[in-house]
Amino acid sequence: MPPPQVRSARAHAGELVLVGLGPLTNIAAALQLEPDLPKMVKTVVCMGGSFNHPGNITAKAEANGKLDNINGGVKRFP
Repeated sequence: MPPPQVRSARAHAGELVLVGLGPLTNIAAALQLEPDLPKMVKTVVCMGGSFNHPGNITAKAEANGKLDNINGGVKRFP
């Protein structure tokens, strides 16, 4: 069975906003199963980073972005 992101996008094509609130590993896994996922949703919003503030995992890195780099997660959608 496909993950919820894929099932929902298929059922409601063009209507959903895909929101990443943490490391994007789950979205990366969904993309492996459904490479057209970004085309099936209205938009994609990802939380992460900071301006004029130190990172929360290293002096410059924000945790979600750092973990995405470690895990090979998705950073951008085409």
